[in-house]
Amino acid sequence: TKVSDHFGGRPIRIVSGFRPATRSQYTPHSQHNIGRAVDFSIPGVPNELVRDYCRTLHKVGVGYYPNSSFVHLDVRDVQTYWIDYSGPGEAPRYANGSKTTRAEPAGS
Repeated sequence: TKVSDHFGGRPIRIVSGFRPATRSQYTPHSQHNIGRAVDFSIPGVPNELVRDYCRTLHKVGVGYYPNSSFVHLDVRDVQTYWIDYSGPGEAPRYANGSKTTRAEPAGS
């Protein structure tokens, strides 16, 4: 609700939440597999604004997918941010080749 409240109580459109692990998934340790991640958008709000707000939250992973229709948000011990240029169903194509981990939230 914190994200929705930040954008005036707008509804959240969930693209993906819990996903059971499979042998063919691209990320073998996905937070989706343990129910700690959601891919979502907020209708009427650009994903870049959603991404930027999520990056101010504490102890989260934020993934930005410019070729998809959602922002990824998960709960974790270390602040993490990545950009993935892959499209739906494609293997990850991370900017700079990897994810970026930060000890402090992006807004600190």
